[in-house]
Amino acid sequence: MQIELLDIIDEKKTRKEAIKVLKKYSRLRRIAGEEYAPKITISYSLEPKSSSGQTSKQVESMVLRRVSAQQDLELIAKAINNLSDMEYTRILIERYCRKKRREDYSIYSELGYSSSEYYRILNKALLEFAESYQASNLLVYK
Repeated sequence: MQIELLDIIDEKKTRKEAIKVLKKYSRLRRIAGEEYAPKITISYSLEPKSSSGQTSKQVESMVLRRVSAQQDLELIAKAINNLSDMEYTRILIERYCRKKRREDYSIYSELGYSSSEYYRILNKALLEFAESYQASNLLVYK
């Protein structure tokens, strides 16, 4: 008897891992879009300098954080856009990627689904997202 790879995936734990990543989306979007307003120093430099004249660690840290957030957002978007069903994409975007958090009831009502149908589709979408996400392995095995 041949064991299929999909038979050994712990779906519940895999969905939880996918949710952890998707819940970071709004925060990552804020970080990626944050603007750094430099302070004007006595030397009238718009970029904070250390005593050695080098760019400060604060600026470097902010830039690295922003670039990292942008990369993470791109990987999440790529995984969502690679889903096999447009309804999966739509549900994940409505649930996790909107600026303002929406209740599940308002999402499934707007999309014309019953509660049970919505959660069935959401669960499939989360599993497929976990398979598509390339930044880390979200699949949890039994």
